[in-house]
Amino acid sequence: MAQHIPIKSWINESWYPDMIRVIQNVVSTTKGVKGKENPLCKGFFIIDKNTEILPDGYKIDCEDDRVLLYKPNNEWGMLIDNENPHITVNQCCFEIHLDKNNLIREVYVPL
Repeated sequence: MAQHIPIKSWINESWYPDMIRVIQNVVSTTKGVKGKENPLCKGFFIIDKNTEILPDGYKIDCEDDRVLLYKPNNEWGMLIDNENPHITVNQCCFEIHLDKNNLIREVYVPL
């Protein structure tokens, strides 16, 4: 199983503020969207080419209402940090945990 690192761990990286804005936009534009079930993965729902709704098994606790998975486009080709020179931001997925009010509880990067 992948280690889930809170995105806040990269708060000092140059890409962080822009990614937070993108994630906030993803959350606001997907509110109420059900998506189309992924034919390759039962229980996963595709919203667009970068965003999916994950099955309930990805919820951390009862406070999570929905979990989105966001995969950035290729323009995010910068290194995630200097300690991981083999990982770029666009190789990562961002797991966005939302509460019942569609507010972000936490964002994790599974590595």
